[in-house]
Amino acid sequence: MTTKNITKTIEKTVKNVSKTSSKLNDFALKSTEKTLRGVLDNADKMQGFTNKAIKNGLNFSAVKQDEIFNTLDSVKGKVLKGLKKNK
Repeated sequence: MTTKNITKTIEKTVKNVSKTSSKLNDFALKSTEKTLRGVLDNADKMQGFTNKAIKNGLNFSAVKQDEIFNTLDSVKGKVLKGLKKNK
């Protein structure tokens, strides 16, 4: 092989490697974007689900807390009546 042929072969190989590297880079970028988009979409859905769960949990806790305080007030009234009768 002559120097000219070797140079052409090297240039062709470099172009081929460059083209392949560019394709791999594009593939990696598209794959990353697709994955990240999916992660962000799922995170958004989970945030909505969590927000709803917290709101419902807090509402449930508020109702139960009111029930407990109402029961305590009722029991307190009965205990105070019993104490007045015993005096």
